[in-house]
Amino acid sequence: MSSRLTLDTMLGNEAAISVLRRTESGLVLIHGDIGTGKTSAALALVRERTGVWLDEFGSDRQTYKLPDGGQGLAMRYLATDMERGLLWPSGLYTPSMFYRQFIHILDEAQDIPRKVLSRMRIANTPPKGWLYIFCTSEPMKLDRAIRDRCTSVALGRLGMADITRLAERTCAELGVTFDGNIGTALARYEIQRPRAIIAVIDYLQKGMKLDDAIRTVMPLG
Repeated sequence: MSSRLTLDTMLGNEAAISVLRRTESGLVLIHGDIGTGKTSAALALVRERTGVWLDEFGSDRQTYKLPDGGQGLAMRYLATDMERGLLWPSGLYTPSMFYRQFIHILDEAQDIPRKVLSRMRIANTPPKGWLYIFCTSEPMKLDRAIRDRCTSVALGRLGMADITRLAERTCAELGVTFDGNIGTALARYEIQRPRAIIAVIDYLQKGMKLDDAIRTVMPLG
């Protein structure tokens, strides 16, 4: 599934994705209703820029090589898993000789622990190539001192046409016969996250029936 989840699969949110692609450094806030693909967009951005695919379901950190031989670091954490030890001593970020590029996804950002917030608030200007991505469906609950420094990227829910278009395109890539029942069933069960739609088609390609594939993927939304 990861190989087919790209920023180009974020159908219906092209303007927001364009902003995300242009933001190379600093703080980004990806927000929208549950199921709009906030984590999908963040994971796809990391993969597009680094070639690294971070764990879709839990905390993860991976290093990668830059074209000039330097080293980068990509991380994903749930806010509730954040600890002060994950931050640099002088704030959210400081220039480092170890990583020329740094991307950190922080999911459910409204739940950042107080002990971590105190250090984040003293953040300085990030060096070029360092990017923090805050994902939340409740942006007004995110600490204002952080929120006001973010580039805002708002995602909307996929409409029926976009759900069908993504399912049809993924079916073509996997050699699965597409019919209107697939799009209708995805919409009926509110399967709207891009990675969940792609997962359903993956299961169909492996021989699973449509209803069974949807039930398997439903926890992803």
